[in-house]
Amino acid sequence: MNGISKKTIEAFYRGEEKASRIVFCRYRKLVYFALSTVLKEKSDMDDAYQEVFFRLFKNKPEFDEEGHSLPSYLVKAARTIAIDMARRASLICLVDVE
Repeated sequence: MNGISKKTIEAFYRGEEKASRIVFCRYRKLVYFALSTVLKEKSDMDDAYQEVFFRLFKNKPEFDEEGHSLPSYLVKAARTIAIDMARRASLICLVDVE
């Protein structure tokens, strides 16, 4: 099975530690890779990584029985968060220069 079961995702939403570890470990590399396409600083990637999983927990999107759309959700969230962070950083730099 490539995805994570719907039961595991539901347990993650309930805040169960074992399910959280499974989700974090299973998708850690995927999320960091998606973040690394935009962000270069490790500390920025770490902050964005936490935000990706916070959004997953907060939004509680629905997935199929095998959780196949979960990787797509995580990559999209990671890229959106990374782009937002990069934009904010460039705006801060512009303000500092002026």
